[in-house]
Amino acid sequence: MKSQTLSDIWEKDSKINKENLEESLFEIPSIHAKYIHLLLVEKREIALAKAKLNKLNIEKFEFYTDGEYQGAPKEWVRPPKGGVNKNQAQPYIDADTQIQEETLKISAISDRIDFLNEVIRQINSRNFIIKNIIELRKLGGETW
Repeated sequence: MKSQTLSDIWEKDSKINKENLEESLFEIPSIHAKYIHLLLVEKREIALAKAKLNKLNIEKFEFYTDGEYQGAPKEWVRPPKGGVNKNQAQPYIDADTQIQEETLKISAISDRIDFLNEVIRQINSRNFIIKNIIELRKLGGETW
């Protein structure tokens, strides 16, 4: 799921029904479950992306250091000087566009996980916020 989509969903779900605070209280468990599910999906996605990156790192290492790597797709291109020394392969791997794409993908997923963790923290404190609103209303302090 895209970060903007998550943000849009949370913008809608974060609203507290000020006319019916009791209803907002009863919505907390289902909203919490929704975001826990989204978090688990993202955690599974990052695990798969990391596994793919690890495999790709090994394949690229073999490609850059071995004379003939059997599994290399035709679009993979060695440096002009050919295979590189195993001790010098890492800069080539780090600069590889496929490695960079996978690394950016993992970074984006990590950002979504951080966002979801923050949303879950806010959901966990939501009942206290609603309780405080109710208390303020009892004291005659309409805050909305």
